Amino acid sequence: MTAPSAAKPKVWCTPAVLRSFWSLAAERSPLETGGCLAGYYAPETDDVVVTHVIGPGPAAVHKRTAFLADREFHDQALASLWQKSQGMIRYIGDWHTHPGGSPRLSHLDKAFMRHALKSKDAFLRSSLVAIVYGNLIDVQFWSYGPAKGLASAFRKFSTLEVIAY
Repeated sequence: MTAPSAAKPKVWCTPAVLRSFWSLAAERSPLETGGCLAGYYAPETDDVVVTHVIGPGPAAVHKRTAFLADREFHDQALASLWQKSQGMIRYIGDWHTHPGGSPRLSHLDKAFMRHALKSKDAFLRSSLVAIVYGNLIDVQFWSYGPAKGLASAFRKFSTLEVIAY
């Protein structure tokens, strides 16, 4: 495996992926919703390519300021994508909405990201969360992972640039 680059990671999304966020968010507004992200890491970088936005699932709980995902639904969808892609497409993070709110991470968001990165089953380079916020057409991606440079032993939360392709 080649070492990732020192450049700040980016998130690559097609317009269809971005539209998926917006349509899934609109379905539950003004309640929060979310789901998980599937895709892959770009070769020789820490860039992430989002190929699929998976919705909340039928057993998800939607509230005004909270969302609980249907993890069984996500596990099944991710297993299907993994199999169909011959192991290329996999879990890369989660997403949720902050209707009328900001893209800032809550304490719960940060705790989840720390937990996800420690999970032996996730195989993540960094923990990724997308927040669809405000009028539900803006998306902010957050990463939690190793800091670059001298502080590389420490982990930090940082925003990521989105590249539409």
